[in-house]
Amino acid sequence: MRNTDRRPAPPSIREIRDGAWRESEDGAWRPGAPHIRNAWHLACFAHELDAGILARTLLDEPVVLFRRGDGRVAALEDRCPHVGAPLSRGKLVGANIQCGYHGLAFDADGRCVEIPGQEIIPPAACVHAYPIEVRAEHVWIWMGDPQLAASHAVPDFGGDDDFFRWPRHQGVIPMRCNYSLMIQNLMDLTHLAYVHADSIGGDAADHATDEVSVSRTETGMRFVRTMRNVAPPGRYVARFGSAERLDRWSEFEFVAPAVVRQNSGWGRVGTGVIEERGGDLKDKMLHAITPSTASSSFYFYDGADGAEPDPARAKQRLSVLDKIIQEDVDMVEAQQARLEGVDPRTLIAVRSDKARLLMMKELQRRVEAQAGD
Repeated sequence: MRNTDRRPAPPSIREIRDGAWRESEDGAWRPGAPHIRNAWHLACFAHELDAGILARTLLDEPVVLFRRGDGRVAALEDRCPHVGAPLSRGKLVGANIQCGYHGLAFDADGRCVEIPGQEIIPPAACVHAYPIEVRAEHVWIWMGDPQLAASHAVPDFGGDDDFFRWPRHQGVIPMRCNYSLMIQNLMDLTHLAYVHADSIGGDAADHATDEVSVSRTETGMRFVRTMRNVAPPGRYVARFGSAERLDRWSEFEFVAPAVVRQNSGWGRVGTGVIEERGGDLKDKMLHAITPSTASSSFYFYDGADGAEPDPARAKQRLSVLDKIIQEDVDMVEAQQARLEGVDPRTLIAVRSDKARLLMMKELQRRVEAQAGD
């Protein structure tokens, strides 16, 4: 069997604790968590491939994504085995990708199928091909051992007909921060009152007295957050023209290592919004935070509106997600810069950290298990 997996070995983890890690005992602390390789990560939205070749660094590996001749998506190591040029600087020729430096061509399985001026193609002329799964508009990639991919479920909303039927809005933002810092952001919603004060925040005092229940799941953990008889945030007032007080609920499921599924609703006090998981405003959202390097990542978000019957109006109102997500990105990028080299034991925990800390423990457990493989 030909060996297509000649990718550099990942760094060895010497120590990880409290949302930070380092590669040696005397090395500087890095914020966040190391990559988990044996998992499905969102590589791109399908429409990003409409322009042709897409190059992305995922989990510290250069990857080139493109559509095969039959329309299916392929992903290869973005490094020609000849002299190491990026295949993404080449072009698609039929079902193959041709290196833009010396013209070697590779099929979707990573096999070299042509070397200009040479009939014999050596077995070593190949690149690693990554397993790919496409779910609706979501293109998922497996960066670890290919033999394990089939035994792991894709962590999307595949079984949720509502999500794909409702009007949706997608976006992707490259971030200068470790992926787990953004997941931590999603695990503590008290930040809404401060980071998103004019849109989904509301009164900070209401957020300080929220009720949160946290539980483990087979794939990670989840929390349910409820707020009763609270002031309406700006997004609700803008949508309904009403300033009456609300009941709010949110359910966030962390699917390790880098996906959060959100289901939430807002509605008038005393109308059973919390108990029935309903509301005048209902949202479902997929948050996929895919690592690029140890200190950079991609934030993919796909939000669905379940309360607006007019698709055009729903998509227009969902477009506010771009501003909301960017506010999170700006804050977490600043957090990353401040945490570089900082011993995590100098930081404190507060009441609202319950879900965040459980998520970090679950992620740390998986990092340690990976290191022991």
